[in-house]
Amino acid sequence: MAEKAITIYTPITEDPHIHAEDDAQVYRAIFGGSGITDADERLEASIITNNLVKLASGIFSNMGFLLCVPASETVDLVIGSGTSGIFRRDLIVAEFVRGGGNIADKHIFKVIPGTQASSLPLATLPELIQENISAEGNTRQEPLYEVLVSGTVIASVTRVANLVGGFYA
Repeated sequence: MAEKAITIYTPITEDPHIHAEDDAQVYRAIFGGSGITDADERLEASIITNNLVKLASGIFSNMGFLLCVPASETVDLVIGSGTSGIFRRDLIVAEFVRGGGNIADKHIFKVIPGTQASSLPLATLPELIQENISAEGNTRQEPLYEVLVSGTVIASVTRVANLVGGFYA
């Protein structure tokens, strides 16, 4: 089939014809790629403790597949404990993993720890899996924030994700 109308009525007796990939294609066109959209609190990150970062409400587009923190809610992300005198650069990511068959797709926010080092320049970011999930890839990790762990404290949380959709002033 060379074309597909994705906003037409399907009778209740027929199988659904709209799939997550169909919506993702539309959202990629609207947002122009992966990133934080102009919704709610734009997934603002806050340091709560030396092991906890909180994401505020908002929506992330991961190649058009959307992941949201509903309005008035938050998501807690646990940052691994640091070691005195050691640096680490972690990433907060949106991770999409394709299911297939009877297994549902999974799309979550998670922390991926970086490499520890005795000096900041040697502390490297983790490598991400970035398969093209719109073209048969199974896993896509997109970074939202870099978390700098200095010794036993979270020194900073810096947004690295693009702001998408052209809605920003």
